[in-house]
Amino acid sequence: KVSVPPGEQWVNFNLNLSIGPNNPYWVLLEPAANIFWGFSREEPVGTQAGSWDKLGNFEDCPYGLKRHRGTYLFRVSPESRPYGPKQVLSGMSRPERTTNLWMSDPEKSFPQWIELKWSRKMEFNTIYLTFDNNLDRPLWGYYGVAPELVRDYRLLVKIDEGWRELVKVEGNYRRRNIVRFETIKTDTLRVEISATNGDRSARVYEIRVYKED
Repeated sequence: KVSVPPGEQWVNFNLNLSIGPNNPYWVLLEPAANIFWGFSREEPVGTQAGSWDKLGNFEDCPYGLKRHRGTYLFRVSPESRPYGPKQVLSGMSRPERTTNLWMSDPEKSFPQWIELKWSRKMEFNTIYLTFDNNLDRPLWGYYGVAPELVRDYRLLVKIDEGWRELVKVEGNYRRRNIVRFETIKTDTLRVEISATNGDRSARVYEIRVYKED
C-alpha cells in the first residue's frame, strides 16, 4: 500500500521482488475512490493495458479482461531497454516472453541501421526481413499502411574494406520482405533504414540469412 497526496504526480511503488529480464509482468492496481491512473493512446510494443469487466461481456479476453488500446502510464527504475539489437536473433517475429523487436532511438534522425556480424565469412543468397506493421491494430487494409512499417531501406554487405549495396527498396508496404540475389561471401550485413511510413523509429523483428538452392 502507498499513500497518494492530492494532485497530479508520479507515485513510487517499491517492489521487494527479484525480477529478471526477458519475462512479462503484470501490474494490477485495485480500485480506489477518487484515484485515476494516467493513460496514453500510445502502446509500446510488449505492453498491454486492460481493466476487469465484472459482467463478463468480453468473452474473447481471458478472465473477464477488457483490453484497452493504449497504455497506463508507468516508468521503471533502473531504466529498461527492451528493444536492443540482440532481439532480432530470438527467432520470433512478434512479442512473446520479450519484445523480440529492435527499435532505433526515436530522438535520432534517419538513416538508422542494424548489423549482423559473423566471426568468419559466410555465403548466402537470400535474406528474410520481418518489419513491424503493428499487429495489434485491426484492419490495416482499411486504415492504410501502419506508420511503424519500414518504407525505404537498403541492404549492404562489407566486401574487403568497402560496402556494397545488394538492394535498395523504396515504398515498401509489406511486413515480410524476401530478397534474393547472386551468392555473396561476407562477414558483415547491414540493414540501413532511411524512412518509415510515419513512425520516428526504425523497427525490425527479425533478419534471417540463408543460402538457398
